[in-house]
Amino acid sequence: MHRVPRIPHAAAFIAIALALAAPALAVDTIYDSPSASNTGGLKGVIQGVKEIEAVIVVEPTEAKAYKAHVVGSGFEISGLPPGEYDLMIVSAGQVHEGFTLETPADDSSGDPPPPPTESELKAICDGCAKTFFDQEPFFNSKRIVRLTGSGDGAKMFTMMTRTNPVLDPAGNAINAYIRRYDIFELVRTGKLWQIKSNRHLMRYEIPHGSPNEKPTFSHSPSLGGLLVGQAVKDLGVIDLDKAKLPKAKRPYASRDGETK
Repeated sequence: MHRVPRIPHAAAFIAIALALAAPALAVDTIYDSPSASNTGGLKGVIQGVKEIEAVIVVEPTEAKAYKAHVVGSGFEISGLPPGEYDLMIVSAGQVHEGFTLETPADDSSGDPPPPPTESELKAICDGCAKTFFDQEPFFNSKRIVRLTGSGDGAKMFTMMTRTNPVLDPAGNAINAYIRRYDIFELVRTGKLWQIKSNRHLMRYEIPHGSPNEKPTFSHSPSLGGLLVGQAVKDLGVIDLDKAKLPKAKRPYASRDGETK
């Protein structure tokens, strides 16, 4: 039997207050709403994973996020405006994503800036990690899953988890961790990196003992830059077997951090 740890009164009060102040744990209010006036969309069938939990569709330029309807191994979403979209597919113990983290260069080309060198990328990640790990103390475990940047700009896909005890509004311990995925954009001002924006992608409970406690991550460009026009685009079969996913051509950094 799983034993729920005792929580000191002060810690319990803080956990309750934070839980009440935070958004609901399993609601879809963080997502943008498709519009009936738009006729574009995406659909497909996912292979290579079990128990698909969510398919999130992200428009990276305006940082909009939509939640697709999932039935079995299939997903579909309509009502999207024309544009390019990236997918995040969350399944039991796995997260596959094709997020566009590169920002256009500061010129008229619209192309991403040249990739950073290894030392440049490490310095950017060091600065962003310091800023990121100091944010939102409710989540005591944080991870930069994938980061890239150039010059004074950076974007990163992150995972934040509260593994410390949490109480529900009735004062009962929740037998689960609380997790959230985000995309952050940061800018450097002087020697400091500041958060310009962050987009919540998914927030949910992770039952203790679930394979989702320590998920594996896989990035593939084939899950990003999906062009949507005036009709629902059928992506066909999306095989998430890692051996069949094309590799990224740009270097990325990652970092783990934890506070008590």
